[in-house]
Amino acid sequence: MGSIVFRRVGWVILLVACISVALLYLFSINKSISFALGAGISLFPMLLFGRLFFKTRGSPVAKKIVSAFYIGEAIKILTTIVLFVLVFQWQELAPLFLFLGFMVTQLSCLLVFL
Repeated sequence: MGSIVFRRVGWVILLVACISVALLYLFSINKSISFALGAGISLFPMLLFGRLFFKTRGSPVAKKIVSAFYIGEAIKILTTIVLFVLVFQWQELAPLFLFLGFMVTQLSCLLVFL
């Protein structure tokens, strides 16, 4: 199961990299980096959540699984907030491309894992 997840995440990373390179040629390096940072803000907490949640995969107790889900989701949300705050400290940030990168990654992960 792990290899399927990593392969699908790999497709999302490939898509983000291709779009970032296209933005580099079409616009500027700031917009390309902003897009990639937005994608990273989306992807990193998602991978962290998966790592924490699937650690309890073999657990037969439903209560452990539910608590791991809630803890993982709380960590995911807090990590996303912290990453947004850290990235917004950068002066040459293009906010539109940052949010586009975040949304494209969220949507592509949703579509890839369905």
